[in-house]
Amino acid sequence: MNEQNEALKKYLYTNFPVHEIQGEDLFTHQEEYEKDNAANSYLNTAGLKASEISFVILALERTKVTEKYFCEEFGYINIMAPKGEGAETQPENIVIFLAKDFPYFSVTSSLLFVELNVMRGVDDKDIQERSMRYLEYQSHVGFLKEYQARLKELNLE
Repeated sequence: MNEQNEALKKYLYTNFPVHEIQGEDLFTHQEEYEKDNAANSYLNTAGLKASEISFVILALERTKVTEKYFCEEFGYINIMAPKGEGAETQPENIVIFLAKDFPYFSVTSSLLFVELNVMRGVDDKDIQERSMRYLEYQSHVGFLKEYQARLKELNLE
């Protein structure tokens, strides 16, 4: 896995109740949709085709500690398909896609996505060149401040 996403994976395993899942655990075509997004991302400097992209897919469990990430106000969507007997009582999960070959990632909670993007930061080259990555980072710093203010209002922080 690429260095940036390996660091995100380590951070997630250290700080959250996450576990690895497979593409078949998701709703139909969700993994293919994410591959298309990744292929079209500015981060895909190698120009990989969707069919050449693979992910490590993690599920973040809904707990008291992670509740704020599941708030619909912050764009949470559950894309895991309930399966088998008792499926309706299976816990909700946030799904995290980490591309193996380049630093693309996607999260089904906009709050967690923004937090991870800010945590990942930017390098000096991005700052000097005012790159797309730098501009994305700057916008996410602003979003995170707004989210944090709203979390306080909702007593979720």
